[in-house]
Amino acid sequence: QTQPRLTPDGSSVLYWDYKDATDGASVSMRLMRVPISGGAPEQVLQSSPEAEVRCARARSRCILGERDRIKNELVLTDIDPVRGKAVELLRLKADPAASPEWDLSPDGATVAIVDLDDAKDRIRLVQLDSKAARSISLGHSKTLSGISWSADGKSWFVTSSSVRGASILSVQSNGASLELWATSNIMGTPLTSPDDRNLAFTVSTRNSNAWLIENF
Repeated sequence: QTQPRLTPDGSSVLYWDYKDATDGASVSMRLMRVPISGGAPEQVLQSSPEAEVRCARARSRCILGERDRIKNELVLTDIDPVRGKAVELLRLKADPAASPEWDLSPDGATVAIVDLDDAKDRIRLVQLDSKAARSISLGHSKTLSGISWSADGKSWFVTSSSVRGASILSVQSNGASLELWATSNIMGTPLTSPDDRNLAFTVSTRNSNAWLIENF
């Protein structure tokens, strides 16, 4: 179970329930819903690996993002978190080697996407209804790997990754950025508090060792 998200009305939690493939079969991904007050979880829909869901309270909207590996596209779909009804909104070409990360604006109108293609320094903004799109470049020295909207919908918190580590940047709509924190380890996408005064994120470490065997 992973990626818990509140439904727009705050009454339930959505999360992914999955099982790793051990027999060559595809990974099973089920989007589940469980009431905040408690009770049995219910399945909303099934999807493919790498699927993600984001919700916006303003429009009572939940968006499902999936990778179409055959057509090399990121598919964004409007879903009903109760009935599971889905309406495909748009498809965006994605580099097969990329790992797109995206987030839904607080007003539910726009998605912000990073790592969609070989332009690793860009934030792409796409209006879900009009399909209008624009990009914000942070400079070629940046390799963006994660993104989330600020609570007021006026800026973004992004992770920039390299072989030396990762950092969290606060990015304004004009492309100006400020480094908030850096680490030599692996960092997850930050999520902001409702007042934008605190960020929550994960930091993962990894170790590797080597041995020299002689006279064997």
